[in-house]
Amino acid sequence: MLFATRLLAASCLMSASLWAQTRTQTAYLAPNLAESGKPFSVTVSGKTTLCNPQFSHQKATVDNGSILLSVMAVNDPVAKCTAGEHDYQTDFDLPALKAAAYEVNVSLQPACAYSQPLCPFAMILDYAGTLGVKDSADLNYAIRPKLVQGGKAFDLFLTNKQFTCGNEFSDLSSHVEGHILYLSFTNRPHPEALCAAVIKDYGPTFPIPALKAGTYQVFATSMPYCGTVGPCPVAFVLPQLAGALTATDGTAAVGGGGKAASGKSALRDANGSGALRIDARQGVTGLWHGKSSTLTGRRNISLESK
Repeated sequence: MLFATRLLAASCLMSASLWAQTRTQTAYLAPNLAESGKPFSVTVSGKTTLCNPQFSHQKATVDNGSILLSVMAVNDPVAKCTAGEHDYQTDFDLPALKAAAYEVNVSLQPACAYSQPLCPFAMILDYAGTLGVKDSADLNYAIRPKLVQGGKAFDLFLTNKQFTCGNEFSDLSSHVEGHILYLSFTNRPHPEALCAAVIKDYGPTFPIPALKAGTYQVFATSMPYCGTVGPCPVAFVLPQLAGALTATDGTAAVGGGGKAASGKSALRDANGSGALRIDARQGVTGLWHGKSSTLTGRRNISLESK
């Protein structure tokens, strides 16, 4: 029975790959763009005949340029639904991916697919479109910091290689939708401005309210400045990916074989010597303070949580 079930599932996957290009998109992915090299989350939405479906066992399988998102979906036993299709949405955690375009399919599976013995079922795939993954070097925008503490408000600096001291930014706004942080601003260039010949990043700084722990893809929309004379014929401007922003849950992970620390525990390296290297360029502040006046010896730096 197990072999037959696996054979049926494999057959469905092969068949799906043959007619994926001809079928229409029946599920939707948000976001559909992400920064490479970092784990992240997406929300999938679509329609199902299930009544107020309850989701569990979410799994993402990446294979040869395609992603299969599978999840157990069952009816809510106490919900009352009309006949026909109903809207649904559920979240998936994806691993860090290389820069590429990935075809994404979603499979809502019955509970018996996760029990023993497994039941034979037809794996129906909903095509959810393409997920584009880009390297940070290929993005027009960049953000700083990329790592913040969840539950606390912070300032987010948005830069662009084309911005100079002659750019004036106004009408700054931000809002969160699921796993996406949207930034919008008006850019008024002053080409007559004379900028000093120094290497410096320019851009608007957004006050961001506290975020829940998780990874957010940040999208920026630059609206042109039209002045005050006559109507402003603004063409539709698409948001552009600016990178991934991670909000931590308040714990700190230590590299080099160390463990996360909490309370008053000191952080140590893999050899237990107490030596530790800290990179604070990502912008997390207020998590730790250190006590040391020497950079030599076995015990270089000791850190304690505040």
